[in-house]
Amino acid sequence: MPKFGEQFLHQREPQLHISKPVEWEKGEKKTRGEKVTQKPAEKIADWLKVIEKTHMGHRDDPRVLERIKKQYHKEHVIKPEDIPQSYYENQRRLAREQGHGDIEITHEMKDQLSEVIISDQESTLDNWVDYLSSEDSDSFPTWSK
Repeated sequence: MPKFGEQFLHQREPQLHISKPVEWEKGEKKTRGEKVTQKPAEKIADWLKVIEKTHMGHRDDPRVLERIKKQYHKEHVIKPEDIPQSYYENQRRLAREQGHGDIEITHEMKDQLSEVIISDQESTLDNWVDYLSSEDSDSFPTWSK
């Protein structure tokens, strides 16, 4: 059976089949004595099976979903030190335009602003994980999620 979705993912992200998660799954297959392949679409398909099993196979255990979310937060939510200075400069500009005058962005204000950014990103990511791992999204193939 052709792996159209997996081929699409490979075309969109040519390095996906050699990424750490995909290579890790290849190593797991090898450890189990299963046949491994070097074909990108097949390697991606094997990895997607693991994603499907872990994300949709434990719907009855909220602890698993929380661990998945925690890992996604670690990988995809911005760290305070990575927030560009231009963001804070933009906040100063917005305050001036809203009539608050020239404000100084203190260390405490940076901490508060970064907490808001991080909280918003985590919340949005959690909503996507909840939806994409729920039965409501079962009509979509795993590769498209």
